[in-house]
Amino acid sequence: MDPDIRKKINNTVRNFVLSENFWNMLDTNHTIIKFLEPMVIALKLFESDTSTFSTVYFHFKKLMHQVSEISCNFSNNIQQLVQKWWNYTYHPVMMAAYMLDSCFLEKSKNTDIETMGYREFTEFTSKRFGQEESVIIFTELVKFRQKNSPYDNKTIWLSLTNLNLSVWWQSWPNSSLQQLAIKILSIPTSFAVAERNFSTFGFIHNKICN
Repeated sequence: MDPDIRKKINNTVRNFVLSENFWNMLDTNHTIIKFLEPMVIALKLFESDTSTFSTVYFHFKKLMHQVSEISCNFSNNIQQLVQKWWNYTYHPVMMAAYMLDSCFLEKSKNTDIETMGYREFTEFTSKRFGQEESVIIFTELVKFRQKNSPYDNKTIWLSLTNLNLSVWWQSWPNSSLQQLAIKILSIPTSFAVAERNFSTFGFIHNKICN
């Protein structure tokens, strides 16, 4: 974190917590809880067994919106802190996953989001696969998002809520976009899932019990 921002936040928060206004406000408006609740919800989602990269962008935007609606002396500092965290964490593959997640298809059709999404998607695929392959994948992406052939099977679209995303993508004809979607949408948002698996395995296989 930027030292100046950290110092500013620390001083502001320290002075505010030591004031009587803080405790009065905590009892009446629950301001601190309003800040912490959406953050805790987002962190729990990111560390769950079912969360994937495609959910990161959506929940970050939701978190920023919730934080921006809270008014207090240090709300701007909190927003800066969250934005700083996002800038540090963000990778174009997160936006690529968001664009490929059919659950967010309508939400991501917002003009600003879609424009940025296409830009980030092509940047990611160009670096990963090269210009020629990137053009092919991008063309497929546009067809998918517009539900044009071969992505116009109503039965497959209706089955979306009943299937895991990576499994759902396997229902479509084989293509570079399909293979990319299956890989990206299978990536968990954190190592928490793997750590839990290692922890469980540790109880099963150890020096005492082989």
